Amino acid sequence: MKYKLVVSDLDGTLLGNDGNVSAGTKELIQSYQRQGGIFTVATGRMEDAVKPHLNRLNVAGPAILYNGAKIIDMDKNYVIFEAFLEYEVAKEALKLLRDYEWDVLLYQNGKIYIKEMTRGIVKHLEKEDVKCEVVGDLNDFLQSAPTKILIIGDNGKFSFFSRELQKRMGRKVNFTQSEETYLEILPEGASKGAALKTLANALMIPIEDVIAIGDHLNDLSMIQVAGLGIAMENAHPQLKSNAAYMTVSNEDEGVKEVLYRVLNDLDFSYNVPDADAI
Repeated sequence: MKYKLVVSDLDGTLLGNDGNVSAGTKELIQSYQRQGGIFTVATGRMEDAVKPHLNRLNVAGPAILYNGAKIIDMDKNYVIFEAFLEYEVAKEALKLLRDYEWDVLLYQNGKIYIKEMTRGIVKHLEKEDVKCEVVGDLNDFLQSAPTKILIIGDNGKFSFFSRELQKRMGRKVNFTQSEETYLEILPEGASKGAALKTLANALMIPIEDVIAIGDHLNDLSMIQVAGLGIAMENAHPQLKSNAAYMTVSNEDEGVKEVLYRVLNDLDFSYNVPDADAI
């Protein structure tokens, strides 16, 4: 096999709309691993939202979490890389966010903290099957550098908020959009692409032998640096325009289609076969 490492996003990519991985995809992941390949995920999710999926897939490789802010081998509890959002940036962001009627989730030390429970936060927690702690005003609560801040709200106002925060800080701030209504503030330099390079180096796999698969803007850096960057059919238009190949949608088992090609040493082109035939 040419490709020794396959890294997939979770939501909208590896997971179907029901939040599960299809039986056929699981089978090909196992076949790929038996032939010496390493399969793992790169996601904005935290540890508790990722480990159940890795356990069900019997995937033991290090995973990229928090959109690149952490790389961890959860089986061995070994952290390969970790970055933190600068304390001053987090504090200023939380102050500014008081002026917006958005849901804000603060990630720190493997936990989620919120001001109050809302329907939007309940929906997010149910999707990722995680819990959080209500602590009141997040700016008052925060005493040290967190991992990231997730904002759930009106994406029409995200650009205004990001410009205002950067104006207050007097410099660029690292933002990424992982879903249409999700804006994340990340540590400086953290991205799935940067983390993918670090992971490949740690595994001693040339980046040319790496496949990255994703569906949204937080996956853009990852598919740009990988030897083969792949977009899902349901991906954001910008991701499709930067991908070397487009597979079928997450509902049609796009990751399964990619692994089928890898296992059979098939060329990657835009002639995607009928997923039911794989």
